Amino acid sequence: MERFDISIRNTLYRIIEDTALHADYYSLNPGHDFTRNRKLPLASLIRSLIAMEGNSINKELYDIFNHGSDDGQFVTKSAFVQQRGKLKHEALRNVLHGFNRHTEINDTNRHDGYKLYAIDGTDVNIAYNEDSDTYFQERSNSVTGKGFNQFHVNALFDITNSTFHDAVIQPSPKENEIEAARQLVRNLDDKAPRIFIMDRGYCSLDLIATMQENPQSDYIIRARSNFIREARNLPEAECDFDVSFIITTRQTNENKETIRKGLMKWLPGESTKGKDNKTVTWLHEDGYQMGFRIVKFQLDTGEWETLITSLNKKHFPTEKLKELYHLRWGIETSFRELKYAIGLTNFHARKEESVKQEIYARLIAYNFCSRITNSIEVEPKEDGKWEYQVNFTMAVHICICFLKSNADTDIREQIRRYIEPIRPGRSDERNIKPKSFIQFNYRVA
Repeated sequence: MERFDISIRNTLYRIIEDTALHADYYSLNPGHDFTRNRKLPLASLIRSLIAMEGNSINKELYDIFNHGSDDGQFVTKSAFVQQRGKLKHEALRNVLHGFNRHTEINDTNRHDGYKLYAIDGTDVNIAYNEDSDTYFQERSNSVTGKGFNQFHVNALFDITNSTFHDAVIQPSPKENEIEAARQLVRNLDDKAPRIFIMDRGYCSLDLIATMQENPQSDYIIRARSNFIREARNLPEAECDFDVSFIITTRQTNENKETIRKGLMKWLPGESTKGKDNKTVTWLHEDGYQMGFRIVKFQLDTGEWETLITSLNKKHFPTEKLKELYHLRWGIETSFRELKYAIGLTNFHARKEESVKQEIYARLIAYNFCSRITNSIEVEPKEDGKWEYQVNFTMAVHICICFLKSNADTDIREQIRRYIEPIRPGRSDERNIKPKSFIQFNYRVA
């Protein structure tokens, strides 16, 4: 029987080879690109992108291709840049989807029979380009005209199995998280019962309707204070009740009276700006029957929280909802690991198409490392004071080296050497410090 870590690596390589067979579909010039024999064919190019860390291109290529030995393959930086310039980022997204589809048999973790999916976004800074739609003009520098460029990565994260299922990349100045979430929900082909957990930026009646269309889907969404009248006028007290109403796109005289009574809500049938400057869109039919549960409770900090959910009171009382919503923090932790353990902040390109390649490549690398790490059982220590877990940063480094070297060493035994205690209940105030794009001449030596 094939060892698990080798099996996962071989599965990834098979998906890459299958993708390379459709080079015309993923190349910028079909019938011309990737047709000649090169030192860096398409499959090797994709493997290189996935295995890259935060070093310079030359150092990464040196590590990947037999450490630059005389009997190994020597690939220049110029050759690498030229080859990747022919590739669409959709090739890497296809590898991500294929890798998830063929390894989901290993994603067996459930929470009370449900898969838990978090949807959230994070910003990544990219190289300066004033002519791009990713460009922000900083108000403080409006005189000099110096701004910055960003992508907003909207991700669908499987909390129960610590893997990224999909992502939608948008220019940050034009980000539309609700539209991205709608795409992620509709593209999810997992048949297991699932609960989507989202923060208040995703509180949208149209998105709720999109989830209601699938009988396997439930949701928990943190509500904005001005979401709907029923949530806006709640007292400063714990409450739990159901609401139902009809959504209409027509403002007839007959409808206006029903709207005033709260039995019907009007939404425009096309995009418009709401009071909070969010885009409001209703893409479903007129006369749509909507219903959900509103739960308000007080946090340990004294603040009040309101959740919108489709889960019933009997099986999911307020305390259970608190627990589930708290698990959403898993995607915030994963973003930090994605940026600083996997290297999402260290791109090897200025062109935005190439940056998108690397974003999906980092998601693939994260899933590869996470699936191997999830298969490792950490035995408790004799003192029994703490439970222990794998040090994910070291696990990532070992897994990436495993990808680069093609060795058959049992890396799970190596990963087990690096463990750290789990200290539950620890909390700290968030200290958000925006990170700028790291210029190529300031990379790690």
